[in-house]
Parts: sequence; structure tokens; C-alpha cells
Amino acid sequence: MPLWATALTVLAAVPAAFQYGLWDSSAQDRCRRLELLLLTSLRGHDYWQAAALAAWRRGRGYLAVAALLWTAAALSGSMGMLQAVAGLAAGVVLWGLYFALGFWAFSRGIQANKLGMVLTIGLPVLAITFVKLGWPALSGLVPPGSVYHAADVGASLTWVAGVAASAALMLITARWTMRHCETQLRNWYSQHHGAMVLD
Repeated sequence: MPLWATALTVLAAVPAAFQYGLWDSSAQDRCRRLELLLLTSLRGHDYWQAAALAAWRRGRGYLAVAALLWTAAALSGSMGMLQAVAGLAAGVVLWGLYFALGFWAFSRGIQANKLGMVLTIGLPVLAITFVKLGWPALSGLVPPGSVYHAADVGASLTWVAGVAASAALMLITARWTMRHCETQLRNWYSQHHGAMVLD
């Protein structure tokens, strides 16, 4: 059950991590969209809310099934209630971190393919590697590993450190990105729109 709940949580975070590709398939499409958006009175907070809503709608079903698994495991006695709550909390932090990093990439105009692959494939593989090498406590330091670790073993010192570090990175990235989002989008548009006109 911990493995399935973790996999579903990571799947729920895929739309949060790959925001650029979900909004625009190419720089030309992005320029066309920004031509309209940047003429409005929208601010960074508005872009943040729209992106969060879109990512949440695409991934919420996976997180709902993961929450159902945690609830069923807790009610059946195969997992403690504290473990289920810790797993759910780690899942929420994972989604929030992936969204903050994905939105940072989106606002800077960075294609999120590499970042998204690291977040949704690389970090789960790293967490699995720690477990296979006999270092399960270290898996709690990695966001996907913190979800698995909480559900499998329970909250530990490394789990608390991993979740706290992920939450801190999420908050710092979110705050900075919301403050600079509009400027970053305008800078990207200025650079790429000029290049498209010259082509």
C-alpha cells in the first residue's frame, strides 16, 4: 500500500511539475498567449492561482485515491492513524513543492522537461535506491521517499527533516516566484517575440 500511495501522489504532482508543456507546446504558442495575457491587468498572484487550479484539476483524482488508500489502511489496522496522516501531509508538501518549482520554471520560460523528469522520475528512483541499498531512513529526506517512509515506517527524525526542508523550499520558491512572475514573463516575451519577428 505505501508504494501505491506514493506512486499515486507522484502522478498527482505530474501536472504541477510540467506546467510549461501543459500551457504551451512551443515558444510561438507561448508568445501568442502572452500577447493577450500581458495586456490585461493580471498580476503574478492571478497567474499563480490559474496555474494551481489547472494543475489541481488534472491531478486531484490520483491524490484522492491515495488518500482513500491511506484511510482504508488506517481503518483496517494495517497502518496507524498517525502514519496515514503523516503520509497525507508528506503528499501535500510534495505536491506543493512540485507546483512551486514547476511554476518557477513556467514564469521564467524554462521548458520543464528536464526539471519535471528529475522531480517525477529521478527523485522516486533515488528514494527507491536508498531503500534497496539498506538506507531506508535516507529515503525520508527525498520528497517521494518521505511519502513512502511515513506510510511504511512512520514519522522519524529523517522524515521530519525531509518534509521540513521540502516545505521550506516550497515556501521560499513560491514567495519569490509570485513576486517576480509578471516581470519574468514580460522579460521572456520581450526576448522571444523579438527573435520571432527577426525570423
